[in-house]
Amino acid sequence: MKKNSAIAYGLGCFGQNLLWYLLSNFALIFYTDAAGLPAAAAGTLLLVGRVFDAFNDPAMGLLADRTAGRLGRFRGWLITTPVLLVPLAVLLFSPSVAGNLVTAYAVFLLFDIVYTASDVPYWALGASVAKDAAERNALSSAARGFAAVATALAALVTVPLLNLFSGSYAAVGGIYAGAAALCFAVTFFSTEEKTRAYSKESERKNGGSKAVLATVFKNKPLLIIAGAALFMGIGTGSRLVLLPYYTGYVLGDASLYTLFAGLNVPFMLLGIALAPSVAARIGKKRAYILFASVYSLFSLVFFFAEGNLAALVVSGCLSSLGMGAPAALQTSMLADSADYAEGLTGERREGLVLSSQTFISKIASALSSAIVGLLLGAVGYAAGTAVTEAAASGIHYMTALIPFIASALAGFVMSLYPSYSFGEGDAR
Repeated sequence: MKKNSAIAYGLGCFGQNLLWYLLSNFALIFYTDAAGLPAAAAGTLLLVGRVFDAFNDPAMGLLADRTAGRLGRFRGWLITTPVLLVPLAVLLFSPSVAGNLVTAYAVFLLFDIVYTASDVPYWALGASVAKDAAERNALSSAARGFAAVATALAALVTVPLLNLFSGSYAAVGGIYAGAAALCFAVTFFSTEEKTRAYSKESERKNGGSKAVLATVFKNKPLLIIAGAALFMGIGTGSRLVLLPYYTGYVLGDASLYTLFAGLNVPFMLLGIALAPSVAARIGKKRAYILFASVYSLFSLVFFFAEGNLAALVVSGCLSSLGMGAPAALQTSMLADSADYAEGLTGERREGLVLSSQTFISKIASALSSAIVGLLLGAVGYAAGTAVTEAAASGIHYMTALIPFIASALAGFVMSLYPSYSFGEGDAR
């Protein structure tokens, strides 16, 4: 794998994560504060929409695996579907559309279908471009690094852009979706698939779709990675969803969002950059547990730092060291589990195996938004009214304790990961 291939591949993740950042971090507050939906209704919408979307991922993985043509199994999706994200993103973040639950559900579900049609093939392409563990670690880290850069940029410019466009989430969504389409185009033109093309005859010999899906449930490494990723995703997702509420209603200054998000990102980047070397030294399994433990520990410190702005910032930054690294490690570990699946079936199923990553990410995002939305209602938060002391305390507890508990559970699940090796990718 050439260095420029890693950069071109990672750039696709950059554009994608600009849009994902807006969707993950601002969708709930958009629905409650801009579109006027009750917090519980908004949380339920995000839960239903993302669970629906998540179950599209395995189907999309199978479809991508079966795609045959001169553009390859995965690359063609990156040049055709992202352009549809632009108008859909504008509609998704339009208050006139989102203020009506029927149209809000319809547009959200359609957006998710199109997003999945670019997201799943993108991650599957990575397993096809790089074929050994060392290259996978590098490619995964490049993608996650670009994702963190996108997160940093979005953290710094999203609120200023909203102010620039008079609070228009639709304008910001259109800009980010346009960037995603351009970045996917770069990935399309700069990468080359290396795995063999889909063969109907080969699939028939291996029992067809039911047999292929059955191997997923026999793939112990894959199931453990998925379980750990689910808890880690809830831990990180809840923090990100709550941050706009935390700065605006607990700290009383919405502009502090840029400070917290902007300072946290360099530490997240550092954790991602350290992940490959730490994994090479102690193994991916132990590295995952280590970084998840860092996130859990300093989330607990954040809890006890209530009322002390400096301590909140420092604990938030240190927790970010463990926030992004597990996701980088999990991508490489999933590619390893595709090797394991190949040993079971004789066929490579990058699309299906790697779709589990987006599946879990979306389930975690759905649960994060639903949990936060329901708990916001439970502590008495209501948009447009004065935030009570009980509601502010509830937001603080959620921001600290959900990440603490969820990431601790992620580390526990990963401790069950098998201690045998996958070629060069030692799973210790």
